[in-house]
Amino acid sequence: MRRQRRIPRVYKVNNIASQDALQEYVDNLKNDSMLSTETVEFYTAINPVHSVHDVLVLQHPDIEGIFFETGWSMSLKPGEKMTHQVKRVMYL
Repeated sequence: MRRQRRIPRVYKVNNIASQDALQEYVDNLKNDSMLSTETVEFYTAINPVHSVHDVLVLQHPDIEGIFFETGWSMSLKPGEKMTHQVKRVMYL
């Protein structure tokens, strides 16, 4: 049963060099907790003129947004498709 309370995550920290380093660590945890990622895979004609971490805009009726490429693969056979894995970060 939920009682309208937030249950915080507990992190155990060892070997933090200073108060400033601890504050930076906590700030990063806070920022990361407000983010979510979405991963999408799609297919295109073979195009080897790009690399991993290229930024691209997808505009399709099913999905739209700015993504960065995390991986791709292709089979070098006639008529084959290239598989792309892309990811985007969203604020919750």
